[in-house]
Amino acid sequence: MPAITTIKRELYNQLKDQRGIIGAGIKGKGSSEYIVIFVQTLTAALLKKIPSEFKGVTVKTEKKTMPKAI
Repeated sequence: MPAITTIKRELYNQLKDQRGIIGAGIKGKGSSEYIVIFVQTLTAALLKKIPSEFKGVTVKTEKKTMPKAI
């Protein structure tokens, strides 16, 4: 299996043009590592587009607020 960073990058590249998706990261350690997709708002429509697993890696979603410009 490719490295989790490669898998995360591939998934994010597929999702990044969806409105409301603002980033991706990796959480956990060792065999419990998973990909997290950061979204502005948790909507049913957006959640349907994000898989719960991608290439054998668990994928979770988290709401993240964008910092306001000064």
